[in-house]
Amino acid sequence: IEERVCLWLDFACVDQSNPFPGVQMLPAIVACCEEFAYLPHEAYAHRAWCRTEQFFHWRLKCHDRKWRLNDDGQTVAREPPESHGDPATGDLYLEADRVALVNLTAFFADEDEDNLS
Repeated sequence: IEERVCLWLDFACVDQSNPFPGVQMLPAIVACCEEFAYLPHEAYAHRAWCRTEQFFHWRLKCHDRKWRLNDDGQTVAREPPESHGDPATGDLYLEADRVALVNLTAFFADEDEDNLS
């Protein structure tokens, strides 16, 4: 049996000149992922779209495997899926994106759960 590994890279896989078709597919893309890994940098935890990717990983409950590359660049650390900031309060390059982001995440919100940190 041939094993395939497929990667989805947000910046490379979403057309940055016309991002909304790709952004609308974000829940489906995340739902197809068997693993969620990210490379932290100074602004990562504050960026709304980065928080949105992690939000979908948590809300869709596809799996509980979330990894962060450690500072040494060689090892990874496992994180709980719910560890992310609120996408609605994250930093955006274009403030006009906030409406699309809030509408997209509101569809998956659970009024009984308030685990956003």
